Amino acid sequence: MNRERLKAASRQWRLDNPDKSVARSKRRHLENTGNSQPCECGCGGYPVVNSSRFIRGHSSWKGGKYTDPRGYVSLYRPAHPRAMGNGRVYEHVEMAERVLGRYLPDGAVVHHVNEKKGDNRNDNLVICQDDAYHFLLHARQKASAATGNSESRKCFICKCWDLPSSLTNLRTRQSVWYHSHCARELMMKANWKRKKGGHHGTVAK
Repeated sequence: MNRERLKAASRQWRLDNPDKSVARSKRRHLENTGNSQPCECGCGGYPVVNSSRFIRGHSSWKGGKYTDPRGYVSLYRPAHPRAMGNGRVYEHVEMAERVLGRYLPDGAVVHHVNEKKGDNRNDNLVICQDDAYHFLLHARQKASAATGNSESRKCFICKCWDLPSSLTNLRTRQSVWYHSHCARELMMKANWKRKKGGHHGTVAK
């Protein structure tokens, strides 16, 4: 595992420092083969074998970019403060940091405006101060799409949209809303089931 990470880090360094990284391999390659065709993966290196299009092991290399099953695009950046255990950082984080000119502060989250996780254009990204604000943006977008009013919220019991003035939010989870009459009906059904179960559970003497 460590060997693979070292190889990947070396590859990333060659990408970040093309002039320095290829000088030695290019000079050695030219001395041995006289061929100056670089590796087609884009790493900046040169194949040792004259007829090879890729450096050994580079044929599937795509610059460290990978799209996970959820649709998020990540880049191999092992030295980044937000690097995950596999050395990867989400591309939308790096794009936001480029515009910001520095690393994102702790707790900051990047929001995709069109909710397409792989669309990391600058005009599709919004930096949120925390997860709470990020969730609020998603809630407002869903409400606007469903009702035309971004202030609407959905009752988690009846699944109907309504204005916050007609709803109550759960104390333990401020993002969960419900109608008072829906809550009463739910409690009545729960009490009825509990009493019914207790009645059947008694044994006649």
